[in-house]
This record gives sequence, structure tokens and C-alpha cells, in this order.
Amino acid sequence: MKTIFRKKVSDQRKQLILRVGEEMGIEKYGGYTLFDDSDYVDYANPKWKRRALHLNVRRGIEEASPDHILELISDPECDHFVWLSKRIAESERVHMLWVYAHELRHVVQDTLYPGLSEMTEPLRKSLHAGSAKQPTAFPIEMPQEFDAELAAMDVVVKILGDEEYRTYRRREEAANRKAADYFRRFDELAAPWSGDPIADTRRMAISL
Repeated sequence: MKTIFRKKVSDQRKQLILRVGEEMGIEKYGGYTLFDDSDYVDYANPKWKRRALHLNVRRGIEEASPDHILELISDPECDHFVWLSKRIAESERVHMLWVYAHELRHVVQDTLYPGLSEMTEPLRKSLHAGSAKQPTAFPIEMPQEFDAELAAMDVVVKILGDEEYRTYRRREEAANRKAADYFRRFDELAAPWSGDPIADTRRMAISL
């Protein structure tokens, strides 16, 4: 995957970004990662109102996309597209690297666990429809998302060190009750994690 910077970042930050790509092995995949210089909070296609996303372009092109993005995902050699908004590109470096690694993990998942996304989507819709016994409070309740978060944490700690990660986490927990609840749930899910999002997704579907 080729990394494109529409958003100007410092050389130090750029090297960290490129190192995340190396750690995640994105050179094996065809496509692009884009650090955008814009946010699209008012865009008609709700996908671009997010802060970041991964598209498996092999499943289809998002025709309703900003022109510069449509040009990239229309490339016949583009299998995957990872997009980071201006908000993420400008965010604290721990957060930026975490979000980037999370989205790259979705690229890796499509190879390691073919069919995982197709399994996850109906489960997600079922949970959002309120059919679950205990509706999810955080996206990480979904095995696909928790796996991506674990990978992101591992990469951040490897590149920046455990202390910087812990300092960031303590600061987030102190400033935001939702963040504190999130990290508490993150720890709860980590303890029994099987390491196999396919198996955990199946078990979750059976339990509904």
C-alpha cells in the first residue's frame, strides 16, 4: 500500500506513521493509505463523516466520495483503502498512531480471517436492532473491532513505549468518563480473549 499525505505532517510524525505501516506489513497489500487535509462532517455519504475508515475496495467502490478519494479507489490496483481525516492527522500522536494501526488491522483481517466482515455485519445489525440480551455499549464488543484495538495497542506500545501509552491512557481516563468506561471494558474483554475473532464472532452470534 502506498501512503499519501495530503495533510502536511512533521518529518518526525511521518516517520512514525511509516513505521506503523512497516510493523503492520502493509507493503504486501495493494492500495492506498491517505492522511487527508479535510474533514467531511457535512458530506452526503455518511461514511466520510467518520474520523477514519478502511474500505475493502474489492467489494465495491464508494461512488459517492470526494473526487480525490474516488480517483484513488478507482485505481484497478487498489484492493484496500485506509483513510484518516484531518482531525486524526492533527490529533495527539498516540491517538493518531492508534487509529491508524486499528484501520490497518482491518486490512490484515481480510487476509487472515476471510469472511470475518461478512459474519460481523449481520451480527452488528442484530445488536443495533436491540435483539441482543445485553446491547453493546462500545464497538469493541464486536470481536472484529476488539482484535483491531488489541493490534493497535501492541503497535503503539512497540513504537512509543509502554509508559507513553499508559500516560496517554491515564490522561484520557481522568478527562473523560466515557474513556474510563471504555478502557475498563477493554481490560475486561482482554482477559478471556481467545485470539480468534472468527470463533468469538460465532459464539457471540449463537448467544443472541
